[in-house]
Amino acid sequence: MTVMTAQPVPRTPLKTAVIQALIYALTILALGIIVLALTRAADDGLRTGLAITAPVLAALGAAGALWRTYQQWKVRGRWQPWQGASWFLLGTFLVLLSSSAPLLIE
Repeated sequence: MTVMTAQPVPRTPLKTAVIQALIYALTILALGIIVLALTRAADDGLRTGLAITAPVLAALGAAGALWRTYQQWKVRGRWQPWQGASWFLLGTFLVLLSSSAPLLIE
């Protein structure tokens, strides 16, 4: 009987992990802002859908960053930048939600 041992996973350098998390968070932020800008220029029927899409996009981005945090933590990798990205995106979700609420009330 052969005992299989887990191979140690090489840790990502801190600078690389921070850059990956930063690019992810800024991409989600840019997509949310673009959707919110399109919402302001859209007709009434499309406006409701786009106004809901911007905060949902940020919430899904935060959930994705939290999932990546868990994956990195599980393999003892650099999880801290991903947790920071998830907190940033959760804050972005709240800002986009409060920015799109007046568009839904109009």
